[in-house]
Amino acid sequence: MSGKRPVDTKDFEGTTPIIRDAKQINRWGICVAGYQLRPPRQDTQRAPWLRARQPLRLTEVDGNNWKAYKPLEEYSDLFLRFARLSRKPASAERALDWCRAYGVLGLAGDYHWGWTGENIGGRYEALEGFDAEVERAAGVLALYEAALNREYEAAEYYAFKKYPRISAELHGAVRDTLPVEEMVKTHGRGDYLIYALEASSWIVESTVRGSCYPTLRPEGSREPSDVSGSWGFTNLRGAMYLQMYWLMAGGGNVARCKWCGGVFPLSSTLSGCSKPKPRRDKKFCDAACRQRHHYHNRIKPQITRGNSLS
Repeated sequence: MSGKRPVDTKDFEGTTPIIRDAKQINRWGICVAGYQLRPPRQDTQRAPWLRARQPLRLTEVDGNNWKAYKPLEEYSDLFLRFARLSRKPASAERALDWCRAYGVLGLAGDYHWGWTGENIGGRYEALEGFDAEVERAAGVLALYEAALNREYEAAEYYAFKKYPRISAELHGAVRDTLPVEEMVKTHGRGDYLIYALEASSWIVESTVRGSCYPTLRPEGSREPSDVSGSWGFTNLRGAMYLQMYWLMAGGGNVARCKWCGGVFPLSSTLSGCSKPKPRRDKKFCDAACRQRHHYHNRIKPQITRGNSLS
């Protein structure tokens, strides 16, 4: 095994801190009746926009027209699912399929109104905005994977050719392309792996800073022990990036399995437990991976050599 592979669903498992259940936060809405693509309005829009087929009435959530779910608890790899939409061609159907499964991204309005894609303050859930967010998430994931796997050429390709908008956002540029070479020299000491990690982590951090917040909720109790410390989000995009934040923030406490290449925590600190000294000598996900590695690198070569001598 080469030890190189993309970030996968199981990489997100175990990196999510314990979040005590809070009844009224961390929920997102899905319109049961589905979503539709609305034509652009000439006075305010250039592109079609996504909108729920039914208006939102909070008294009807979890009823016939709307249902609520908790993305942080039900889909630990939602960021990964969204970023992998880039494997499909951009289309209205791609966006509508996502909305039917998880709801809109919530870019059009604040929290509950963001569930619908309705026009709030002149903003809409534009289809072109959805496509841009897919590309952005895919770029973050690709750059992080390149750094994680020590793939220098891949990091250079993603920064230069595949996702130049990441660098544009990182450095506050308005152009589609930047002299990335100069940025790498300045911010990455000429090392594309440093630059890839810097760019991906900054995008994740800035998104979480703008869309997520810590919360304390007693949930109607008079007992201090019932206060629920958690994280909230203002839109679904924020929830997804919070998952990626937790994964990346565990960088000093995670390692890659020498056999399967999977990410695993070195200690239980990522789950909100006490802080034992991390096991820096751990090299495998579990006993099965350790045994497979031992067989293919120790036992099997001996068998092969024995057969060749006989």
